[in-house]
Amino acid sequence: MFVGMAIGDPGSPAVRVPTQSVAVGTPRIRAQVRAEQVRTLYRQSVPVLLANVLNASILAWLLWSHCSHALLLSWVFAMLLMALARLELRRRYWSKERKPREQEQWGTRFTLGSLSAGVLWGFAGFVLMPDTLLLQMVITFVLAGMAAGATLTLSSVMRAYCAYLIPSIGPSCVRLFMFGGPEHVAMGAMLVLFVASLMLVARNIGRSLNQAFRLSFENADLLAQVSKAKTSLVQANDKLQRSNDQLEQRVRQRTEELRASERRLYEIVNESPDAIVVFDEAAQLVAANPAAERIAGRQIQALLGQHFAHNDWIATQDVSRAAELFQAVLAGAVRNAEELQIVRPDGQVAILELTLRLVLGSDGRRRIHSVMRDVSERHRLQRMKEAFESRLREAERLEAVGMLAGGVAHDFNNVLTMILGNVDLLETWGGDPHAKALLGEIRHGSLQVANLTKQLLAFSRQQVLDVKPADLAHVMSSARSLFERALGERNQLSVSLPDEPMVVLVDATQIEQAVLNLLVNARHAMPDGGSVAIEVRRLELRSDADWPDAEPGTYVRLTVSDTGVGMDEATRTRVFEPFFTTKELGHGTGLGLSSVHGVVKQAGGHIRVVSEPGQGTRFEIVLPRHAAPAHLGKRDDVRVWSPGFGTVLVVEDQEQVRRSLTRLLQDAGYEVESAENAEQAISVARRREQRIDLLVTDVIMPGVSGIELSRRMRALYPNLAVLLVSGYAGGEINLHSEIGDNVQFLQKPFDAVSLTSAARVVLMQARGGSQLRAASAVRADRPD
Repeated sequence: MFVGMAIGDPGSPAVRVPTQSVAVGTPRIRAQVRAEQVRTLYRQSVPVLLANVLNASILAWLLWSHCSHALLLSWVFAMLLMALARLELRRRYWSKERKPREQEQWGTRFTLGSLSAGVLWGFAGFVLMPDTLLLQMVITFVLAGMAAGATLTLSSVMRAYCAYLIPSIGPSCVRLFMFGGPEHVAMGAMLVLFVASLMLVARNIGRSLNQAFRLSFENADLLAQVSKAKTSLVQANDKLQRSNDQLEQRVRQRTEELRASERRLYEIVNESPDAIVVFDEAAQLVAANPAAERIAGRQIQALLGQHFAHNDWIATQDVSRAAELFQAVLAGAVRNAEELQIVRPDGQVAILELTLRLVLGSDGRRRIHSVMRDVSERHRLQRMKEAFESRLREAERLEAVGMLAGGVAHDFNNVLTMILGNVDLLETWGGDPHAKALLGEIRHGSLQVANLTKQLLAFSRQQVLDVKPADLAHVMSSARSLFERALGERNQLSVSLPDEPMVVLVDATQIEQAVLNLLVNARHAMPDGGSVAIEVRRLELRSDADWPDAEPGTYVRLTVSDTGVGMDEATRTRVFEPFFTTKELGHGTGLGLSSVHGVVKQAGGHIRVVSEPGQGTRFEIVLPRHAAPAHLGKRDDVRVWSPGFGTVLVVEDQEQVRRSLTRLLQDAGYEVESAENAEQAISVARRREQRIDLLVTDVIMPGVSGIELSRRMRALYPNLAVLLVSGYAGGEINLHSEIGDNVQFLQKPFDAVSLTSAARVVLMQARGGSQLRAASAVRADRPD
């Protein structure tokens, strides 16, 4: 068996991919192709040299008995020296990186080596040709095999191939013809035809290799151009960039065969998350990757042949724009990030972001290449972001108004406390019945203003609540008769309640008042009568666009809907603003719905309104469901004017309020000391010889607050009773439990009955529970 030529050399250096972008067919490309031809010769030279030496040795062994031994040994030795010289030439070539302009010289050196090998084989075919026909056929077969092997290894450079083929085969043909026999002439003719066919095959292989080299370098350069063009879209197209990086890496690693490069490119296109589609000049889709199926919701077979604009998936409103877009790109324009809407077979509308390029194919036909990305989710998130920002601005605006409302309510409550206290004192002192009637009017008006301040505090979420676990369904059921009276006889009320308890942590009275405000609002919205529905249901929230601010969990939803005139968008956006009303002057304060908003927010819930003009209005309230059992009992505290005894220290920064509290407590029988602030109060407490039984202090004061003052006073009097009063709850009032036992809170404004009752209760708590129970049975009448 004779050894032929092997292809490829795994240990040879990889082809370097140029990084500078150049045009197709430039001198740079041609120089790179020529350099790669030379590298291919040297890369595949080792198997050739080994085959030369081995075949020469075998041939010498066959001819040992038919030729001169000296001549055979000289020829084999010459073949060996030729192989060693070419191996040294190869070693010098691969010793360092050769520049493209040096490749021609090294190609010439390799060609001379091939020529020397061809001459030696030609010598064997002419000089060493024996007279035996069988050996002549063997020599001819060996020479033909060497020529065939050279066809695969030397065809990348035709001059090197010809330099080997002609000197190696030509002398044998001449020698065969010289023998003159018919069999020799036939062998010579066949050898000539074989050489001609080999040259034709070598020429075709060389062209194919050179074309592959050229396309490989052109692909690398085009890839560099694509990479440079995509740098501006890295952040928006990170997934596609990673795919292209993989493509670049694979192309740089494997440029030897065009088919391998195409296969890798095909894999990357198929794995791309974006749709890559190709349209011809007639705007018909001719190719698409699998991602197009997922994005369009249709099989590729159904997409092929469809028009870019006139098809069954482009949204109707975008058809004309799609047609204009295609024509603009066909005319040479470059369009990036164009958006079109498509309709999937299931009716779902998706938004596509398109990048369109006009490409001239190798066949001379123009095509439109498009990359399509589904950006529906990005648009949805953008809409959610805008909605969140709008709600945040609304919340910040309402928070600012709430702070203003709380401050106004604080000042109002201080003044009302002073007015009600003085009215109580004037009524106590007796006098003209007409004066008492006027005092009654003053009291009535003050209480009306006090109700307004309560609504302001409810809106600002700064009122003190009696928060307990309550069954919301039971609260609505118990107040149904009250709700029906609020609606009037012309309107119908329906209440839908669940069978299971719906326990929430709220102030039941405040929730009743909030629903009453909603019903009054509904009554005004139905001047000709209508119906109102109250519904309580359990609600599980995970991720709901209707309640974006609500944490996932279990809620209780309270819905109040009416069949009234409804609201337009301008009214809906301001419906929870304080003092905003659509009623006529004198028919509303504009605090009803704002107080509802405050009550719901203070209870940790959320509220929204759904309404359209002529379609009625629906208020939806969601409150976190509570696990504890509901407290269904009603409070049985009794408020009476209560005289007392002991020493009271009144601390209030408002002078008029301080004087009013002092007079009321003195009138009830207490010894009263007063102070303007915490420093004065501590000073009064330290200089007194007798103990102080009760501290009555405002919560919010300049400097040291009432909470901190209570702690300091407890250091002087451990069993001190504390009565906190405030017209503005704020966040600090939630800390009153840190003071300890024997603490009560009284919300401004209050009258003499509320003040003396609270003072008596907290004093009895401080003096002992038994005294409190004994005193609670006494109902003291207020003196005339």
